[in-house]
Amino acid sequence: MRKSHNSRLKDNNHCRHHQYGEIFLFRHLNNVIFPSKLRDAINKILAQQQLQSDAHIVLKIIQLYETKNSRHSVMIVGQSGSGKSVTWRVLQATLSKLKKDGVAGYNLVRVGQRSFF
Repeated sequence: MRKSHNSRLKDNNHCRHHQYGEIFLFRHLNNVIFPSKLRDAINKILAQQQLQSDAHIVLKIIQLYETKNSRHSVMIVGQSGSGKSVTWRVLQATLSKLKKDGVAGYNLVRVGQRSFF
């Protein structure tokens, strides 16, 4: 099966070891490829939750969305206060909002959170 360019970008959503120009081009393509409806909805949810809409957190939310679409499961790890919970909660609220608004291609999201020690 032949993969499209969009699919390749979705499979590898993390730039590594590239020149500045390549990173700039990747970010530009990222802005073009991902629907503005998703970005707009993310920014609205961030505003509703009284969180600052930063380009970095929006990018991380979109990366989580793409990772969830291409893998069976995801584990979010990082230091305390790095935005792990904000990322998945905003994504959950965004996808649910888009579904409730009738935007095609999005589903309601329910999260079952488990902790293992």
